[in-house]
Amino acid sequence: MNDTNRMLAGLLVAAVFAAPAAAVPAPVAAPSVSDDPTAKVYLKDGRVIEGAILREIDGYIYLKVGIGEMRIKPSDYTKIERRGGTASAAPVDLGEEKGYRTDPIVRADGVYRGAVISLEETVGTHMTATPLRDAIDELETDEIDILVLKVNSGGGMLIEIEKMSNVIHEEFKPRFHTVAWIESAISAAAMTSYTCNDIYFMPKGNFGAATGWFQRGGSIGLVEGRSLEEALYLMERIAERGEHSPELFRSMQVLEAPISYDRDEATGEVTIYADTSGQHILNDGSDILTLNSTEALHVNLSRGTAETLDEIERSIIANNPGMNIEDIVWVGDVEETELYPITEAERIQREWREEADFIETRLVELTNKYSQARANAQNVSAFVQRAERYLGELERYAKRHVNLAFTRNLSDEFFRREREFLAELRRR
Repeated sequence: MNDTNRMLAGLLVAAVFAAPAAAVPAPVAAPSVSDDPTAKVYLKDGRVIEGAILREIDGYIYLKVGIGEMRIKPSDYTKIERRGGTASAAPVDLGEEKGYRTDPIVRADGVYRGAVISLEETVGTHMTATPLRDAIDELETDEIDILVLKVNSGGGMLIEIEKMSNVIHEEFKPRFHTVAWIESAISAAAMTSYTCNDIYFMPKGNFGAATGWFQRGGSIGLVEGRSLEEALYLMERIAERGEHSPELFRSMQVLEAPISYDRDEATGEVTIYADTSGQHILNDGSDILTLNSTEALHVNLSRGTAETLDEIERSIIANNPGMNIEDIVWVGDVEETELYPITEAERIQREWREEADFIETRLVELTNKYSQARANAQNVSAFVQRAERYLGELERYAKRHVNLAFTRNLSDEFFRREREFLAELRRR
């Protein structure tokens, strides 16, 4: 098997090629183009946009326009006409837009405007710096003062941690009073959350287990050597940003890193020791540390335990007397099934996760289609153009979600080599 076929076989779904039965392979008929649903979208500015429907989420429509993709907000269009596939052919007319931005913003002394955005699922694919940075304009439009990052993630990619920490520390914290609200923050999610100076837990919250793992071929092992030292140094810098103990987090990263502490119950002051000399032992060095909400509160990592938005509001007000907060108005659309109001900034996070799922599935589909078209193109020239189209779509999605592409070996070198291969087939 040559290097290119190994690359293709290493992607999420391997393509299966049928070996020709004779010396001269039989021609392969080009497949027909499927009747994908399309839409004609009438924008409020008078333009009409038409393209293939990639997906629709809560009134947002994503169209394939040329070689690109266009995201259209519900507030930007007045009518949609869908055609083809399973889409309805009837035009859809929208009524007057209603939402939390309909009413003007009114400011009052002592009243702060708060928003919650969610950081969920896998760090590096569903939870990344890109949607956080994209949310800044929306948060500023909403004149947000207090930003709550609700974290529920089992970890993910080490390469995304510093990027997310940079957005939180360098872009969020100067603009908003930023806090983390931990439902579950494991590994890379805990490392990211440590950037926040104020951390709150849900009652069943957990935090830690931040060991690094690598996968090479069929083997999996703990990160060690230079890579481990780089991860430990990164967390020392992030601990400094959040004004937290680097020793406490080190015990979450490596074995044989005991941690204990003394607590003055009268003042609440905590002294942490990188050994077992303290009155309260969190880790004797035989395990990787993970804290629950009670432990986190007692060691002063958590500033409060909150199940609901009202509870975290009370904690924020109590812990920040210098801000003179009398009330927090939580901005967003109130929905009965949601824990907190939904802002445009939160919708960006949810759409990004939906898009990651969509692209993950799409990469599998396109890899299969490209593999088949590539194999057929070596015998039937009509397939070269089809293979080029699939390769172009793969590259577009790879550039949009670089970490998803990374997990599937869809590198710049892969695309360069494949373009050269198809160009050579065209010259035959």
